[in-house]
Amino acid sequence: MGRLLFRVRAILGVIGFALLLYLGKPRIDTLLNSLTLIIPGLLLRFWTAGYIGPESRRRQITASRIVVDGPYRYFRHPLYLGNFALVAGFIVALHPPVLLGLGILAGFLLIYGLISRAETEFLNQSGLEPVATNFNSHYALLEWQTWVLVALGFVFTLLKLLFFRT
Repeated sequence: MGRLLFRVRAILGVIGFALLLYLGKPRIDTLLNSLTLIIPGLLLRFWTAGYIGPESRRRQITASRIVVDGPYRYFRHPLYLGNFALVAGFIVALHPPVLLGLGILAGFLLIYGLISRAETEFLNQSGLEPVATNFNSHYALLEWQTWVLVALGFVFTLLKLLFFRT
C-alpha cells in the first residue's frame, strides 16, 4: 500500500489542497501566520534535498545509498517533516472548517506513515550501507519545483482572500 501511495502522493496532495481552497475561508492574519510553518517547511526540504538528491523526485521508491548526514542525522524522514509543515501551513492559511483541517492532517499522517514504512522496508532489504555525504547545492536547487508549487498555492489563497470572500 505504501508503494502505491508513494506513486500517487502528488495527486492526493492536489486533491487535498483543492478541498482546502474550496472550503477554506482565508483571512490576512491566517495567511501571514501560515508563513511560520511554510517557510521552515521549505527550508527543511531545501536542506534535505541537498543531501538526498534527485532520488526524492522519482515516482518509485528507490535508493542508491542511505544518507545519514545533514537533516538525516536528526530525523528519519526529513522531507516528510517538511511536507507536514507545508500542509499544516496551508491549513492555517486557508482556515477551513476544523474537521476538514484535522481530516487532512490525519490523512497526511496515515499516508506518509504507510509510505515511510514502505521506504524503511525497501532500505532494509536493499543491502545498502549508511553513507556519509556532504551538502550538494545542485541537489538542493532541485527543490525549485516545490518552491514554485508553494508560491502558486499562496497566490491561489491570496486570490480567494481578495476576490471570493464569504
